[in-house]
Amino acid sequence: MRRTIKNFNGGKMRGKIWWFLILFIVCFLFLNIHDNIHAAGLHGSMVWGSGSISTQMGGTGVAMPLDALTAVWRNPAGLSFFDHTVYDLDFSHVRSNANGKYEYPDGFPISSWDGTAGERNYPMLGTAFAYQLKEDEKHRDSRLSFGGGVAITAGAGDDYTKETPMTSLYLCYSAMFSASYRVNENFAIGLGPRINFGVASLGYGHSVKNGIGYQIGTIYKKNDWSFGASYVSAISIKYARLTDMDLDGSQDEVELEEPQQVYVGISYSGFDKWILNLGGHWINYAGAALYKDIDWDDLWAYNLGVQYNVLPRLKLRLGYLYHNQQQKGNPGFDAAGTRNFQGLLVNNAFFELWKNSSLPLYMQHHFGGGFGYDLWDGLSFNLGIAVDLHNGVRYRDSTGDFLVDQDNRLYWVFGGFRLSY
Repeated sequence: MRRTIKNFNGGKMRGKIWWFLILFIVCFLFLNIHDNIHAAGLHGSMVWGSGSISTQMGGTGVAMPLDALTAVWRNPAGLSFFDHTVYDLDFSHVRSNANGKYEYPDGFPISSWDGTAGERNYPMLGTAFAYQLKEDEKHRDSRLSFGGGVAITAGAGDDYTKETPMTSLYLCYSAMFSASYRVNENFAIGLGPRINFGVASLGYGHSVKNGIGYQIGTIYKKNDWSFGASYVSAISIKYARLTDMDLDGSQDEVELEEPQQVYVGISYSGFDKWILNLGGHWINYAGAALYKDIDWDDLWAYNLGVQYNVLPRLKLRLGYLYHNQQQKGNPGFDAAGTRNFQGLLVNNAFFELWKNSSLPLYMQHHFGGGFGYDLWDGLSFNLGIAVDLHNGVRYRDSTGDFLVDQDNRLYWVFGGFRLSY
């Protein structure tokens, strides 16, 4: 006899929302109280995506999300294409390793140093739900679907306090609520607000702020083909008394903006037991506060993912993502000169040190894979791993006396449970 998950609340919408609220509160408290959530390198979650299935498949899923987190985060129109109510509870364990080497000219107020940032391990939780209103007997003809979730959006940071008084932290997690309207059998459109909660620290204590934006997406599905596109607005947060950028003895305000983003994708399920996904996205770092101030380029990413049903209950997944290196070096800079940073006059040598050691995000090649297994009808488990290959920058100033040599690598283990009924 096949094992099943019974509908324990009689199909009532109220009961289903209570389940999500419980998961939401658990994740929210975990993100707030966990001391080790210093999100070094979590920029990858903005690039890869959040849902455990999507992450195994190279961050694809914009055209046809296979998990609720991807629908809520990447394309809210996907909420219309789930057959049942879906709850996701995902976890990730990220391990980051960064190395820095900085050689300063004689007479520079900071000593040269060469070292490895403390290797950090970061556990994270995320949750989401997708609910079609027509599941309620009172709204059988409704074309509306709803969803919500909370997950890490982005982050970065390193700790070099063994070599020099240099430490940084940036963490941003989002609460997302969306509605989707299925215009007809083939076409749906979704949108909703996105609330970011940010925590930043550059050695002078934590600054906690929030900001709000929106996201919108659409999906067109015809037979075995599905096409999707979505847009996420920029969300700006200003962090007061964050760091002394101009070295005048007082702490300065720094504005950090989650860039606007565009995602597109294609999905094909016409092959027996296979799902093939292709996608691409643009992240407007060059137009976002702080990122543009430290000379980042826009990110252009291309990804692909496959899923194969090995057995009726077992699915294998692989994925790959490539993007340009948006964080670039500045060879030949004038170490004795200054530059403008958000209205502050900052020494060039200090600036090159700060921008590289605080946000060491150089990776370009990302590989992922994993599996999903249906424990019962209605309850499945997913487990995967991702590797961001080593990359970095190395350059000198115009005199050759000042050296910047910085690199980073990431390893992820992630998984989750999915409940549907």
